[in-house]
Amino acid sequence: MNFFRGRLLTDGGTRLELGGTSLPLHGLDFASTGLSAHTGRELVLGMRPEDLQPARSQPEGPVIAARLELIEPVGHEVFLHLRYASEEVVARVAPGPLPEPGTDLRLAIPLDRLHFFAADSGSRIR
Repeated sequence: MNFFRGRLLTDGGTRLELGGTSLPLHGLDFASTGLSAHTGRELVLGMRPEDLQPARSQPEGPVIAARLELIEPVGHEVFLHLRYASEEVVARVAPGPLPEPGTDLRLAIPLDRLHFFAADSGSRIR
């Protein structure tokens, strides 16, 4: 699982502030997630590698551009090792044409598949 530790902010657009950069989360449904009580607080966001996929030309939700560092083919799937600012990110995709390492790859953030945890206790929020 990819973990991002930061502060959940909503002023100027919903995002997880990671320090030097932020992870966009516009479109996240606060009403059904229970996250409204955690706005402004530090938390940990988790994304499974299989849920991070290359973005389509017209993505439905937020997108990040991550630098592709390593392509790891393992049979019927491929692990992409990327860097988003100072964060290491792993995506699991189907085999197919991929850009060369060193290229920025746009990844769609799956808002309905995010996992949130309290930073202080580690307890699951959603």
